[in-house]
Amino acid sequence: MRILVVSLELVTAPFSGNGVLAAAQAGALAAAGHTVCVLSAAPAGAARGEPPALCRAVEVGVPREAWGRLDASGPWREFASGAADAATTIAAAPPDIVLAVDWTGWLAAAALKAARPDAFAQVPVLFAAFRVHSRTDGAAAVMDAETGAMRGAAAAAALCAADAGALAALAPGRAAVAVLIPPLRAAIRDLPPPDAPQRTLLTCCVRLSPEKEPHRFVALVEAAAATGAFAGLGIRPALVGAGRDPYAASLRARLLDAWPGALVIPDFLDPPALAARVLDRTLLNVHPSLEDAFGMTVVEAGARGAPTALHGVCGGGVGGAGAPPRSSIGAAALLRPGAGEAFAVDLSASPAAAAAAIASLLSDRARLASAGAAAAARVRAHDERAHGAELGRLLEACVGSGV
Repeated sequence: MRILVVSLELVTAPFSGNGVLAAAQAGALAAAGHTVCVLSAAPAGAARGEPPALCRAVEVGVPREAWGRLDASGPWREFASGAADAATTIAAAPPDIVLAVDWTGWLAAAALKAARPDAFAQVPVLFAAFRVHSRTDGAAAVMDAETGAMRGAAAAAALCAADAGALAALAPGRAAVAVLIPPLRAAIRDLPPPDAPQRTLLTCCVRLSPEKEPHRFVALVEAAAATGAFAGLGIRPALVGAGRDPYAASLRARLLDAWPGALVIPDFLDPPALAARVLDRTLLNVHPSLEDAFGMTVVEAGARGAPTALHGVCGGGVGGAGAPPRSSIGAAALLRPGAGEAFAVDLSASPAAAAAAIASLLSDRARLASAGAAAAARVRAHDERAHGAELGRLLEACVGSGV
């Protein structure tokens, strides 16, 4: 098949797991023998990135000051406008199908089709929601785009069952939404194994944006500093993630105020740097969101032997006493708290209670090591090739279905 992948971030200056996953999918599809072109945005002045292997790339410029946002404050209008301008270039080798990532990708794909209906009117679109943004972003543009995508796409896919249900509710009566669990990207899988690292970091590695809720991690570190919950455990908090707005700046300042020796990295790191500077030194990763479509760094930390504490309700909570832990984080479908591959912690509790729960985990190094080993084995078995084959089958089913 000839496949066009439309994703706001992918080639140049990626800033979130969405760009990482879009690149992994494009590369996996190309490796499987499909002809893949990627259409993405690039912030003004940024050094051009390298497209996934075997993929052709078309990039459109967007304002640098709007970069780094996936919500309605990001450069979605400029991306759609640029996609329309690129329509003739892409029409020279028209695709059999479009894979549109998130609401921004759907709008760009729609603009592309509107600009050259002669080339694209009959090309079906698979809407891939890496996150259902209307669940957290009340902007009309977001809701309208996701609703339009669910009504107009040939098929839809999400990263977790909760998001699939949310998408289905936007367009009752349409076919079921497929759930595709993201893979471990090859750029992490193929790194040399950690070399007997000294693991001292208590890490939070997410995009510093409100929907990811990194403030919960900062608050629990503040509580631990006040109560002494982490005293004697030999750990160093680490806050790693891109973000240039006042929210991100305030979190970094708060963490350093509470724990002056904390590690703060305000950049989106490439795989070797992410592993060497962060993941291989991480004793426990904390994924701070109460809900998340997936959580790529949960999987990548696990691949490097660092287990994750993620939000979940255990025991007498959801499911009743003795029930397996349940989590609203998509990555928990791959790294299962009930199977010793991750840890469920109630991160909706008070910061002091959350800090105490984290301290309990940190005090049992043997348990952490066991969970890290189990996580590494689990995620390395779920690679890009298997994921690409599954996605390819879904795309093939859409071809010829119309739009």
